[in-house]
Amino acid sequence: MSEKDDVIRHLDNFKNISSLSNIKYIEIMSHTVDKVETLCEKNFDETFKHINHHEILAENNFVAEKNKTRIDYEIVKNEKKIFCSIFPMFTGVSITEYILAESDSKFSEVSEKLLIFFVNELKIFLEQTQSCDPNNNKYKIQLMKLREMQAKLFPSFQDIGMFDIKSAYLPADLMGGNFIDGFYVVENIYQIVICDVGGYDATSSFTGATIRSMIRSHSSGKATPSSIIESVTTKLSKLLKDSISKMNFIILQINIKNGDLMISSFGSLNMLYFIGAKKSVTNLNVTEIGKQLAKKVNFKDIQLKIDGNDSLLFFSNGVKNATSADGKEQFSEKNIFTEYVSFLNESSVKITQNMIEKIYTFTDFAPLEEDIIILSVKKVKAM
Repeated sequence: MSEKDDVIRHLDNFKNISSLSNIKYIEIMSHTVDKVETLCEKNFDETFKHINHHEILAENNFVAEKNKTRIDYEIVKNEKKIFCSIFPMFTGVSITEYILAESDSKFSEVSEKLLIFFVNELKIFLEQTQSCDPNNNKYKIQLMKLREMQAKLFPSFQDIGMFDIKSAYLPADLMGGNFIDGFYVVENIYQIVICDVGGYDATSSFTGATIRSMIRSHSSGKATPSSIIESVTTKLSKLLKDSISKMNFIILQINIKNGDLMISSFGSLNMLYFIGAKKSVTNLNVTEIGKQLAKKVNFKDIQLKIDGNDSLLFFSNGVKNATSADGKEQFSEKNIFTEYVSFLNESSVKITQNMIEKIYTFTDFAPLEEDIIILSVKKVKAM
């Protein structure tokens, strides 16, 4: 397959979600010693009159340096302002490709995030396909760069009020779209998002980045988890028809002042809730709301409260589906429940570490078939 075919296939990942952004035009160009030529282009708005890349490069004295990852222009043509961004892509010491994005207005926050992710991922995609051999060290190095790029986006959960929050993420493959996100929607409300896209390829990683950006853009102090999920999935069902059935994600909002929690999901909640006063653990999957959420058709919120003796544990499908060394048994919710109960009095770090150790022991350290994500939430007891 030629470089042009590779690039066209990769651009297809972007065209399905273009309506989420105000990006009007994308062009990918190949750069050789004496010329720049278009590999592929896509105009997402038929009414938008884009500017030819030759015109931009010729009239704006464009100079690309290795430490300059992006150059922005505002160009007036036919009395209309066009916003352009050019991304040079270096291999070694020379530029091998350019990416040009254009719009009739400043790129929105969602557009910026999608565009930067698209550029970074395409760079790695081109480098790995040009290496040809999947067993080649260069191929593996580039995939590791993509995984590292994704991992840097994961929150550290530091300074979240009086809450002890820790997560563990074990990838089954070097490329995927699963993620954990955490941020304040308002001063005292901290929101955690955990997403399981399904699949391990460029499309999955790009889909994960899209979902992450969409959830952030729909989040606010007034938006409940269920309303965010309904808004996001309504758009996703139109844009990513073939992929949405494979997605699962949860949204958890924590009021760090009073310990109130609000949780909803697209798919199974996969969450255990320990109530210290009753000394009991509830599997939220088997509650009435949990059963409805698993069907992905009726979005509601579960409202809980965490005091100094309560805690939550989230586990991805990869945890309960982890297979024993002989291939005859899955780790299952039963084992998750048992291990969780045995470490209820420990910190979130120890809870997650213990769960990982038990999974690896159960599988006899065999390669994982699915990503494993674990999240522990506890409230620090007052001194």
